[in-house]
Amino acid sequence: MRRIFGLIVGVASLAGAQAAETPPYVVAYSETHPYSAGVVTFLTEAYRRIGVAIEAHPYPPGRSVELANRGEVDAEAARVPDAMGGMGQLIAVPEPLGRGDAYVYTTGAQLPVDGWESLRGLRLCVMVGDLITMKRTETMTREISHDGASQFRMLAKGRCEAAISDGAAWLMIDRQHLGHFRMMEKPLQSFPIYHYVNRRHSDLVQPLAEAFRALKSEGFSDALLAPYLTQVRESQARNAIAP
Repeated sequence: MRRIFGLIVGVASLAGAQAAETPPYVVAYSETHPYSAGVVTFLTEAYRRIGVAIEAHPYPPGRSVELANRGEVDAEAARVPDAMGGMGQLIAVPEPLGRGDAYVYTTGAQLPVDGWESLRGLRLCVMVGDLITMKRTETMTREISHDGASQFRMLAKGRCEAAISDGAAWLMIDRQHLGHFRMMEKPLQSFPIYHYVNRRHSDLVQPLAEAFRALKSEGFSDALLAPYLTQVRESQARNAIAP
């Protein structure tokens, strides 16, 4: 009888332990951005250093941040603060991951770029998951795509006069043979990029900030970024319209 009772207690304890296992910590990231793999590698190492194992799941750009804000995933890999209006359940890790630049692309025309208002009056191709561009151009004439490749295909077909993206777009343009374009030299805007965690994980914010600073001081992030920058320059050389 004691043996049977002991077996029952043991099974019950095992079931309780399994039920209490910590669910995976899920970081959502944009499935379309060329730098996503590098960002995921950086975050995986940063979280490892504070004792947290993560799973990175790709989503359409607009959906990933919404899932993090609703708490359906634990964090959003990388976003720009200016685009985070309405995402009140997310907290930025105060050490930026890096810097982003928004550029104007055309099929050849040189445009006098001087901030977002300089685009008013043009028909623009924008991507729905690019939250800052959607916000800055909401009162302008737009053609909206659901991915970057479609955005540049619309530009090539003349459905808009300019497209807005970052410098990494050259990688996509090159790999998908989307055509030849001109990128205006002066960026529309430059901004810091941050990692965001859902508020229920606010205790991780400062440890992550320290891990980010350590990785950058060790040259970890520069080593990750260097091959991408080389690929961007090479892709731009192959696909940019000559000045």
